[in-house]
Amino acid sequence: MPVAGDVEAALAQGGPGTSGLIGPLATGAFTVTGGAEGVDYSYSGGVLTIQTSMPLTISMASGSATSDRIAVAVGVAAALTLSGVSIDVSGAAGAAALNVEGGSLALTLVGENVLESGDGYAGLQLWGLSSLAITAKDEGQTLTAKAGGLYGAGIGAGDRTGAPGDVERIEISGGTVTAVGGEGGGAGIGGGYQSGVDLIEISGGTVTAVGGAGGGAGIGCGVESGVRVVEVSGGTVVATGGRHGAGIGGGFEGSEVGDIAISGGTVTATGGGGAGIGGGYAHSPAHVVEVSGGTVTATGAWIGGAGIGGGAQSPVGDIAISGGVVVAVGGASKDKDVGGGAGIGGGFFDSEAGDIAISGGEVTAAGSALGGAGIGGGSGSQAGDIAISGGTVAATGGAVDLSGIGGGAGIGGGAGLSWVGGSQAGGIRLTGGTVHASSRIEGSQDIGNGPGESCAASIVVDGGSIQAGHGAMAYGNPASVEVRNSAASPVRVYPNTLVLGSGTAGAQAAVTAGIIDGVPCEATPDPTGGVYGIRDVATDGSGRVCLWLPEAASGSVGLMAGPVGFEFSYGRSAGPVAATLAAPALASASPSGAGAATEGALVLAFSVPMDVFAGTVVLRPVSGQAVTLGAGTWSADGAVYTVAYSGLAHGAAYTVEASGFRTAVLGIEPSGGSAQSFVTQADGSDDGGGDSNGGGDSNGGGNGAGGNGDSNGDSDSGGKGGDGTNGNGTNGTGGAGGGTGGDVNGDKGGSALPATGDSPLPTLAAALLAALALVVLGVTSLSRAARLRRFSVLNGALGLLQWCDEPCDGLHVPGLGEEVEGHGLHEAVAPCGEPLHVAGERRGVA
Repeated sequence: MPVAGDVEAALAQGGPGTSGLIGPLATGAFTVTGGAEGVDYSYSGGVLTIQTSMPLTISMASGSATSDRIAVAVGVAAALTLSGVSIDVSGAAGAAALNVEGGSLALTLVGENVLESGDGYAGLQLWGLSSLAITAKDEGQTLTAKAGGLYGAGIGAGDRTGAPGDVERIEISGGTVTAVGGEGGGAGIGGGYQSGVDLIEISGGTVTAVGGAGGGAGIGCGVESGVRVVEVSGGTVVATGGRHGAGIGGGFEGSEVGDIAISGGTVTATGGGGAGIGGGYAHSPAHVVEVSGGTVTATGAWIGGAGIGGGAQSPVGDIAISGGVVVAVGGASKDKDVGGGAGIGGGFFDSEAGDIAISGGEVTAAGSALGGAGIGGGSGSQAGDIAISGGTVAATGGAVDLSGIGGGAGIGGGAGLSWVGGSQAGGIRLTGGTVHASSRIEGSQDIGNGPGESCAASIVVDGGSIQAGHGAMAYGNPASVEVRNSAASPVRVYPNTLVLGSGTAGAQAAVTAGIIDGVPCEATPDPTGGVYGIRDVATDGSGRVCLWLPEAASGSVGLMAGPVGFEFSYGRSAGPVAATLAAPALASASPSGAGAATEGALVLAFSVPMDVFAGTVVLRPVSGQAVTLGAGTWSADGAVYTVAYSGLAHGAAYTVEASGFRTAVLGIEPSGGSAQSFVTQADGSDDGGGDSNGGGDSNGGGNGAGGNGDSNGDSDSGGKGGDGTNGNGTNGTGGAGGGTGGDVNGDKGGSALPATGDSPLPTLAAALLAALALVVLGVTSLSRAARLRRFSVLNGALGLLQWCDEPCDGLHVPGLGEEVEGHGLHEAVAPCGEPLHVAGERRGVA
C-alpha cells in the first residue's frame, strides 16, 4: 500500500472521485500509474481488476514474472498500457493472465510483455461479446500471448464450456505481436475449442500467429468453432495452422470461416492440414476468400490443402483475386498414398471449390506434387467456374512423384483417382490478362483436363495473352475438343504467338491498345461485336504475346506497347500461327547514296502496309529551296510508294522527308520519315557510255546496236549505231543508237540499205542523217544553259539555225510519227510550234 507522502503527491494531479490522480502505486506484483485505487481499479486475491475507463499504465513492481493476473470487470471499456508486464499462470487450470469479460480493452504496448494462461483460457482471454484493440507506437513494443494449456487461443476465445458467449472483435494495428494457441485446437488469434470470433482485423504491426496442435488455425477458427470475418489490410503477418488447421481460416472438424479478405500488408500463411488461406481439415469450409492487395504467400498443408481454397475434405466457396502479389502452392501428402491440393481452388478429396475469379494482380499458383491443378481442382475434388479477366497469372499443375500418382492441369482439373472418383473443373473463361499455364505430366492439359477421369466442361477465350506451356489447351473428355470463343455463333480459336519487334527488345512490355481485323480492342471484351479483351496483356521475356483468334484468310493485328506500335497483316490458318509484328517505319528510299539522277522516280518502302491515302514527300537540300513532290502510286500490298521527281540540282544532297503517312492497321505515322537521303550526280558526270561507233561495224551489214548511254547525262548518251551499208553480206539493219541521255538524245542508228560492197552513201537520206548527227553533236558541246534554248532548222539544211524565243511544241520525224514535247527542231519558214518532217528514225531531244 502507498505511504501517506505518495498519496499527497499524487493528489495534485487531479482525477475522478478525488482531488487528484493516484500513482504510481504498487498493487500486488504490479505498479499502476493513473486513476485511483478503489475507484478505477482494485487488487484482491492476486487479481488486479480494472473498474473504469480511466487510462491506466501497468508495469511490474519487480523485474520477475508473476502469477498475479489482470481482469477487466464485466462491461467496462478499459484503456490500458502494458509496460514490461510478464504474467505466467500456465500451471493453473482455469486461470487467464489477462481476462476481458463482456467489455472492451484498448491495449497499448510499451516494452516487452508476456501473457501465458492455463487450461481452457486464451493467453489474452476475451469472452462474453468482448472486444480488443492492440496498438503500439512502433514495432519495438511487443506482446507474446500463449494458451499454456488446452483449448484456448493465443489471443481470443477459450474453451466454450461455461463461457457466456463468443468474442465480438479483435483488432491489431501496431506493435510486434506473437500469439500461440493451445493444444486441443485453439487458434493463434481467434477461436478456441467450440468458441469463435465475429471479426479479426489486422491493419499494422508485425503479427505472428501459430495454431495449437489438434486443429487450430494460425488466424481464424479453433476446433469446432467459427469466425465470421478475417481482414488483413496492413502490417506483416505470419500465420501457421496447427495440425489440421489452416494458416488463415478454418480449424479442424466442423469449424467454419466466413469471409477472408486481404487488401494490404505482407502475409505468409501455411496450413497445417487445411489450406494456407481458406478451409481447415475435415468438413471445415471457408465461404469466401478475397485478395485485392498486398503480398501474399499461401501454402497448403501436408494432408492436401490448397494454397488458397479448400482444406483436405473441406470445401471453399468463391475465390476472388483482384490485386496484389500472390503465390499459392497446394499441399501434398507426406504419405505417398493420397493426393494433394490445388494452388488456388480445391483441396484433396471431396474438397469442392466454388467459382474462381482473377481480375488483377500478379498471381503464381502451383498444384501439389500429387495431383492438384495450378488453378482449379485438387486431387479427387472439383472446382466451379474459373474466370481470368486481368492480371498476370502463372499456373502450373502438380507433377508425378515416385509413386506414379499425380498430375494436374495448369488451369482446370486435378488428378482423377479412381478410388475417389473424378476431378472436374467447371467452365474456364479467359477474357484478359497475361496467362502462362502448364501441366507437368503427360495426359494433363495445360488448360483443361487433368489425367484419368478429370474433365473441364468448357474453355472459352475472348481476350488476354494465353500461353499454354505444351500447346495443350482443350476441354471435354477426350481432350480433342476445340477451344472456342463465346460469340453468338461460337467459332474455334487458335493460338497466334506474336513477337513485338525484335524479340527481347519488346520484353515485358505492356500492351496499351490494339486493333484486330479492324476492330479496336478493349479492356472489356465484347465477343458478339468482335472485340478482343487486352486488359493487363503484356509480353513475356521473349517479347511474345499469344492471342487466341479464329481462322481468317486475310487478317491483321496491331498492338500498341506504350508509345510504340507494332502491326502485321497475314492469313491465319486453322492452327497455331507465329508471326513477328514490326514497329512501323520508313524502311528505305531509292535512290539513296551518291550518284542519283536529277530526275526520276523516288521509291519509298515501308515496313508494314500503309493506308493508301498518300502523305507528303519533300526533298530538302542542304541549302536552297525544297521540292515538294506530287501524288504517287502504291504497290498492291500497300507497302511501297512510288512518286516522280525532277528539276533537282546537280551535286546536291537531299533529305527525304515523308510525313502524313499512316499505317493500315493502327493508323499511326511510321518512324524514320527523315532518315533517308541521297546525293545527285555532278554536272556532266553522267555523259553517255555508248561506243560512238555503235555495236555494229560501220561497214558491215549486221545489226549492230549503239552503246546505251546513261539516261541521266547532260550530253548525248549512246553512240551511233552501225550503218549496215558497206558490208559485203546481205542487207542488214543498222544498229540502234544509245539510250536517251540528259538534255539531248543519243543518235539513232542508220537505215537499212542494200549492201553494195565498198560503195559510198551519196543518198539524200544519208546526208540528212549525217547532218542531224552533227547538229546533235554540236548541241552537246554547248553549255547547259545554251542547250536549254530552243532552235530550228531551215529547210532541213545543216547550220541554218534559228532560235525560238518561246518553247516549241515538238518535233515530228517521218517514220516515227511521235512528238517530243518541250522543244525541238523546226523549219525556219514555219512559225515556232509548227512541225518539221524529215526522213529517218525518230530522235528525241532532251
